[in-house]
Amino acid sequence: MNQALLSDMTMGLIQVVSACFLSKSVWMLYQAKLVRGVSAVTVAFWVAWGFWDLYYFPSLNQWWAFAGGVCVTLMNMLYVGLIVLYNYREKRLVHGGALAKFNYFARRTA
Repeated sequence: MNQALLSDMTMGLIQVVSACFLSKSVWMLYQAKLVRGVSAVTVAFWVAWGFWDLYYFPSLNQWWAFAGGVCVTLMNMLYVGLIVLYNYREKRLVHGGALAKFNYFARRTA
């Protein structure tokens, strides 16, 4: 096995492990359905980086890294999508939904 293939496979493995770690955060967010301590902008940056990787790795003929990049980019896309969805739902509930008048944060100060 040559050095280039070993480096490619190592990078692919790192990307897949990264996607596995991300899946834990995605699963916790899905269960809680409440966003705290994470920004959609930060995760969106990593999505953009992932798209760059999907362009860059094939140009280097690094197909293992590309496959791992697909995994981590899809997981980041799912993560940012859930963050946006749950933030939207929370804002709608607090500021304009049927339950808004009962919510402490929606009360106006006189």
